[in-house]
Amino acid sequence: MSPSSGKLRVFELCSGTNALGLGAEQAGFEVVGTAEVAKDARLLSFLNTGRHPLGDIRKLKGTDFPEAEVAGAGSSCKGFSHVGKRQGFAHPEGDLILHCIRIASERGVKAIVTENVEGLTNHENGKTLEVINETLIRHGYTPFAGRILRASDFACATTRPRWFAVSFQAGLNVAPLEWPTPKSPPVNLRSVLLPDHLVENLYINGSTFVQEGPKKLRTDPYAALRVGYLAKDYPDRRVYSIDAPAPTFLAGMGGPGGPSRMYLMDNGRVRRLASKEMLAAMGYPSGFRMPFDSFRAGKLIGNAICPPVAKAVMAMTYKAITGMEPPQ
Repeated sequence: MSPSSGKLRVFELCSGTNALGLGAEQAGFEVVGTAEVAKDARLLSFLNTGRHPLGDIRKLKGTDFPEAEVAGAGSSCKGFSHVGKRQGFAHPEGDLILHCIRIASERGVKAIVTENVEGLTNHENGKTLEVINETLIRHGYTPFAGRILRASDFACATTRPRWFAVSFQAGLNVAPLEWPTPKSPPVNLRSVLLPDHLVENLYINGSTFVQEGPKKLRTDPYAALRVGYLAKDYPDRRVYSIDAPAPTFLAGMGGPGGPSRMYLMDNGRVRRLASKEMLAAMGYPSGFRMPFDSFRAGKLIGNAICPPVAKAVMAMTYKAITGMEPPQ
């Protein structure tokens, strides 16, 4: 623990929008360092945390980071996502998770917390995850124990299912992981929308909306609801309801909706979302600063973690290490 604050310490690798660190702070941790190579994400980190992230983790060592009990590994999903070629470790960013493990081992942290797309767990019929777990074992850690957690179950207005996983130093005396089972009421996208006069420029013009009838009875209020599509042929032309959680925002999605996707408004028109709406849907605090426009911001947000889910996972990790509930 930090001798000054008495808190468990964590550093973030591939920190992106710092959502894991934000969740960790809300769960009683002290963030002592970050590393991120993307220029926009580095600027975002400074604006919101005052920290200057270290750079490429391939070139960093564990001793480049302050002492900590936990390493957060927000490594890239681009090699494993079903939205892409699924190149795995052959992708230019595919090996970042292995470098996260190396740095964590060199620094001697007690636990590694990671997040990625579900596609990592089934990539190459599970062989990719086997390689990752073998790497953990070689570096003195247990294989990842993970769960798919859906952000809409944590009072977020977007579904965003993601694989969260935790590994501990081999032989470390930890309490069993108590995975969160939230029971928050569903939060619909409507609740985070800005007044219409602020988003007029986000409406999609030049294409007809085609409404679809319900194909089956909707039984899951925590899932996104598709209501139609645009008649004009786009890579992604699906349109969703604002009276349901938004689908997952995707950094690389094509079409006029871009990363936010598209939604049918009460006036019968279709629009994409502003970055403020996307951040609010994902559970970022209202004071979170995003200096970029919706498409540039969307790339960052589409690669990000939802802070409420990060908080729950970090609180679970805190309790496993200390045997106590985290301070609030």
